[in-house]
Amino acid sequence: MRENTRVAPGMTEAVPVRLRISTLLLSNRWLMAPMAGITQSAFRRLVKGFGAGLVTTEMVSAMGLRLGQPKTLRYLIFHPEERPLAVQIFGYDPEAMAEAAGIAVDAGADALDINMGCPVRKVVRTGAGGALLRDPQLAAKIAVSYTHLRAHETSLHLVCRLLLE
Repeated sequence: MRENTRVAPGMTEAVPVRLRISTLLLSNRWLMAPMAGITQSAFRRLVKGFGAGLVTTEMVSAMGLRLGQPKTLRYLIFHPEERPLAVQIFGYDPEAMAEAAGIAVDAGADALDINMGCPVRKVVRTGAGGALLRDPQLAAKIAVSYTHLRAHETSLHLVCRLLLE
């Protein structure tokens, strides 16, 4: 029997184990992690073709979305076969993060991913990514700023890693 399947009572065939993230029900538990410079639309479609239950965009700058920068807005372009799709947003300003989340939802995001784990210096130096773990109150403000999105029934999840210095 495959790792991601189970035999339901009274059944003889294995069925995929589904995963629920808030209101989003995924076909299985295989999630594609976002990777800068890698997870463009073509790669996400390839991964979906191999059976991923959820794919995620590259990190998208909250400020870039807020300012309507064309290069940043391109990260929100996707094909229907990529669904369900999560958009990963990074930033440090709760208002900008909330506004960016609304833009991502309006663009069709099925789930939102707040990046609180990126260790890259140019991200951490701004107070975003893994730096948010050093300021739990700010991280909480950012998470709370997303609560208005419940009306859209959009799933929200956090990516956190411990930074070792």
